[in-house]
Amino acid sequence: MAGIKDVAALAGVSISTVSYVMTGKRPIGANTRRRVLQAARELGYLAKNGGPAPLSGETHFVALSSPVHDSTSYTNYCAYFLYFLKAARQLGYETLLLTEETGDEQLRSIIDTGMVDGVALMDVTMNDPRIELAQLSSIPLISITPDFLRTFGFRV
Repeated sequence: MAGIKDVAALAGVSISTVSYVMTGKRPIGANTRRRVLQAARELGYLAKNGGPAPLSGETHFVALSSPVHDSTSYTNYCAYFLYFLKAARQLGYETLLLTEETGDEQLRSIIDTGMVDGVALMDVTMNDPRIELAQLSSIPLISITPDFLRTFGFRV
């Protein structure tokens, strides 16, 4: 299992820098933070708290990640998108809508740069690359299933 020294070596930073990224105790530049998080991800390293800490302070942004495919039913998803946006706004959050077909690179960038406080994943598949990101993420990620949507009256 990889340790903090391994992450520091791969990222080309000091052990203390890795520690600061993981704990959020000191501000670290976005590029350095991204390198450290990428190294941690590549090595499968998790800090004692289960993952890297978010940047200090809240962003008041959440992301809704719903890859758009040729088979996407826009009518069904549009109602949910709008409902999600309204609910987030009522809670004091703005929303980023992520629609990249595979969803993982776009989502990785959003998480690594500390742009959002949480992510809702829609249309999750068994081999979804976003699952690995969720396992290593420092921010909350939830998966919204068709059954969940049906409980609120959405047709999926």
